[in-house]
Amino acid sequence: MKWKKKGAVFAIAIAVMLLMTMIMVLASTEPNAEKVKLTPSESMTFPTERALNELIYDDGEADTAWAWNYACNKFAVRFTPPSYPVDLDTARICLWPDWPDGDHEEFAIEVYEDDGPGGAPGTLLGEPVPYTATDWGWNDIDISGLGITIGSGDFYIAYHQLTDWGPTFPETPGDCEGLCSDTDAPIYGRSWDYYEGVWSLWPDENYMIRCVVDLPAGAGWTFMVYLDGDNNLEGAAIDDFLEMSSVSSTADINISVQFDRIPGYSSAYDDWTTTKRFLVTPGMTPTAANAIEDIGECNMGDPNTLSDFVEWAMVEYPADNYALILWDHGSGWKKWVPWKDETGIARGICWDDTNGNDYLTLQETEQALAGKSLSLLGYDACLMHMIEVAYHVSAYAGIDVGSEETMPVKGWPFNTILGDLTGNPSMTPSALGGTIVSRYIESYGTGGDETQSAVDNGDVSGLVTAVDNFAQVLISKLDEPLVC
Repeated sequence: MKWKKKGAVFAIAIAVMLLMTMIMVLASTEPNAEKVKLTPSESMTFPTERALNELIYDDGEADTAWAWNYACNKFAVRFTPPSYPVDLDTARICLWPDWPDGDHEEFAIEVYEDDGPGGAPGTLLGEPVPYTATDWGWNDIDISGLGITIGSGDFYIAYHQLTDWGPTFPETPGDCEGLCSDTDAPIYGRSWDYYEGVWSLWPDENYMIRCVVDLPAGAGWTFMVYLDGDNNLEGAAIDDFLEMSSVSSTADINISVQFDRIPGYSSAYDDWTTTKRFLVTPGMTPTAANAIEDIGECNMGDPNTLSDFVEWAMVEYPADNYALILWDHGSGWKKWVPWKDETGIARGICWDDTNGNDYLTLQETEQALAGKSLSLLGYDACLMHMIEVAYHVSAYAGIDVGSEETMPVKGWPFNTILGDLTGNPSMTPSALGGTIVSRYIESYGTGGDETQSAVDNGDVSGLVTAVDNFAQVLISKLDEPLVC
């Protein structure tokens, strides 16, 4: 009897254990919509350098983090390449330190087409790429081996959670990774959740998932903007950056910006105060996280700074044509001899208040551009289109564009100018110069004092000769009596 009773108890115990095992198995494989959210006392940022051609839809600051209760669920971000075709190179995933449990667990990276219902993730491209994190913050996962080329449309990078939070949720720490999320505006509407076998948009935050792509070479134009906001025009510089990103780079047009900021004027977009470089992509904001690189505080009034930017942009974004736009205050021509400033008035462009109000004289601009070949040189600045200005740089630029009068703070309408250029990437330099002039006048109307003109520098030498001859005649008549 005792043996039978013991056997019955043993059988019951086995049955209970089997039932518990079945429940645990069902729980670990059941898709569950409930997410676990970390609500930290303060946000975190993680040191990282933006990779070339990195697509970003977050501000680089982690405000919260998420994990799924159970495995087999996913977070994803939708990406729009600036041009086509693009090869996918690296997925970047940001993980919150020591949460949920402080241990690294394996997860997988997946790539999807945007051919699901309503543009949701649809077809899986290639195989999932398993990965175990080596650090907190940003982790780079090589996906180039998948051999994925995007020829049109959008694609998704998904973080696939492979482990449960834990069998006794929520009492015990989770046994998975926590994905960082950005909650600050703007919210791009690109974050997606996968649960219960269905994809759905998560409209409230920006999941911190990024992708590095390889863009095709051989663009028609590289449009370089030397955006000097290191003075009281910082706010206007931000506005013009946003105008550029409303159009953005394409397969045929690279929009490259070097942007210098200053304390005390605008606190928007992280209020950083150094000098950063950007490749402008759709909807990009000038946050620190979106910069390709931070080159520290640079003196935009130093010719070496300008020269370095132009050389960098030409190497990184080769094209058939190069346009350089000098953006800031301008004051035109300065009479100059090496040993003496005869006018006592600063004449030039690109004032840098942080560096002692230094600026680029015409001679320094000429020095910076020596040996370079620009299809177009433009001045989004006051008083820069004088024959003396054009003469200094005529050897290094085909077309010269600017205003002989002062300009409104808003300056050039980059959205319409670049809209025309991206719509017609085979535009000639002279046609682009004409477009800038017509779009500028169109933006302010013909009733004011605004001026803008485009000059073919191939004709400048003849104009200079004619002006010199005319000046000599005037000088020769100075001592003659005035005849009424």
